[in-house]
This record gives sequence, structure tokens and C-alpha cells, in this order.
Amino acid sequence: MKIIKQYLTFSDYQIHLRRSGDFGPPIILLHQTPLSSRMYELTLPYLGERMQAVAFDTPGYGNSSPLINKISLNNYAKRITSAIKKLGFDKFALAGFATGSALAIMLASNLGNKVTHLILSGTPILSDTEIDFYSKNLPDINPRLDGSHLNEIWKNRINSYGSEGGIDQIQMVLEESLSATGKINSGLEAVLNSNFKEKLKLINQKVLFLTLENDKLATSNRRAASFVKHADELIIPDSLPQYCWTNPESYAKVIFNFVLD
Repeated sequence: MKIIKQYLTFSDYQIHLRRSGDFGPPIILLHQTPLSSRMYELTLPYLGERMQAVAFDTPGYGNSSPLINKISLNNYAKRITSAIKKLGFDKFALAGFATGSALAIMLASNLGNKVTHLILSGTPILSDTEIDFYSKNLPDINPRLDGSHLNEIWKNRINSYGSEGGIDQIQMVLEESLSATGKINSGLEAVLNSNFKEKLKLINQKVLFLTLENDKLATSNRRAASFVKHADELIIPDSLPQYCWTNPESYAKVIFNFVLD
């Protein structure tokens, strides 16, 4: 299945997306900070075989216009909601990683029964220690003429995601980090300043917590699962963050098994 890149244009901003698939139920894919829809690039062709898969760039990341008003999870959700409406989807599933999971929860709370399923990984219900760690590992980029800031970002990404995903993954993360508009950690700040944990407790859609054993947010994801009655949890041993990139076909199968079967 081919991937189509597309812009949705509104009066004062644009939302960029990648999509694959022309039939089947829609699924909206939401990326983590500081990446973009590119993190779903390898899994989109598999998802497109049975679903209409759409991965958005959150405002200020990838090629989407930044927010011109207050940076908040709710304002991110408002723009993504407008983009979903413009695509004409009435009911759809949501999937996310890290900040993308927090955004998915906000959207599910706002949109009610329009959202049929949620697949959440690395849901950031964070302790004070974890907040401190992720704040330090999403620094602002301070360009220097000698290019030493690039090495700092590279080492930071390996520390955050590990090197087992391969050099292509680290290169992708580096490039996406550099393309973020404004502060690289705006997505994280939006999560930390939101009340999405309380919204999570009220979720009544079908929810799958996809816990990746070697993800630093694995404990957080399991903590989030404890807040949702009747949620399913799938723990994948020896798995890495960004499972949609490291195991794209397997990630698609997880979604198919939960949403379609």
C-alpha cells in the first residue's frame, strides 16, 4: 500500500498528514514528542491493507503549523478534531505513543462515541521522578557553529530510545527533533499541564494498553491501565519504544486483532 502525504488547509493554519488505505474503518495515529507522523511511516502500508490509516503531525511538529495561541493539550486536540472532521470520518479508532496517547485520551473524552477504540502505548501518567527525567531529556535545541548540538541530540535520543532500533531510527528521531517549530518540548509541557489523567478515568471506549517491556514508559503505561475499568493490556516482551517503527507489521496486527477481529 502506498503512502499519501497531504495538507489540510484552514483559515490561519495547516495540518500535515500521512495516510494509507482506501477502505475499512478509519484509525487516527498520534505521534510522540518531538516526532511527527513520520514515526508511523513503516507501519502505514500494513495498516492500509485493511483500514483507512491517517497519521497527523501535531501542531508545531513535522510540517503542521504551530499553535498561535496557548500551548495546551486541549488546543492540540481542537486542531486535530478539525482535521478529522475535514476528512469526513464519523467514527474512528485512535492510537498513540507517549504524548500521542495523552492526546488520544483528550480526543476520546471530547468526542465521545465517535471514538470506537483506543490503542495506547507509553501513556504518560508520570511520577515526580519520571517528570524530572523526561523534562531533562527533551531540552531546547541551541544551535552552535561547530555542530556540537547535533551530537548532543544524537546521544540524548540514544539515551531515551536505546540504540537497538538501529541507526535509521535514531537518524529519523534526530531529523524530526530538528524540524520541530518553536520549543522542542512543547508537547511534553502540554501533557504536564493538562488534566488528562482525570479524563482517562472516565473513558468508556474499548481500550488496549500496549505495554512495551523495554520502554522507559512501560511502568507508566501499566499505571494508566489501572485507571480504566475493563481495559485490555498486551505486554510485549523484549520490545522497544516506537514499536510502530521497530516492528511495523506486528504493530499493525495488534491493531487489527483489537479493532477488527
